[in-house]
Amino acid sequence: MAQAHKRTRTRAADQALSLRTVFFVLLALAILFGWLHAILSLEIASTGRQIQLRTEELAALQRENNLLRWQVAEAMSPEKLAGRAREMGYELRPPLYLSLAQAGSRP
Repeated sequence: MAQAHKRTRTRAADQALSLRTVFFVLLALAILFGWLHAILSLEIASTGRQIQLRTEELAALQRENNLLRWQVAEAMSPEKLAGRAREMGYELRPPLYLSLAQAGSRP
């Protein structure tokens, strides 16, 4: 009878130990997953902010590019080019026509 009583005590102690072990393992896993969740949330927020900054930078570059395109188009207008040519000493001349010899004649 004493042995049976010892066996039930050891079984109860083993079950309590295994329940305690399971509890601590689950607690450690919960802490680990919570920590991992916090780290990933911070990383996602940081990446989102970087995307927002790059998007704003892209929009600013596109505005600058459109302004430069407009300035180039304005500078290449015929009126502006004619004015700059006159400033540089070029003038409009009448076209020069060359006469071509007849097909059967020799020069």
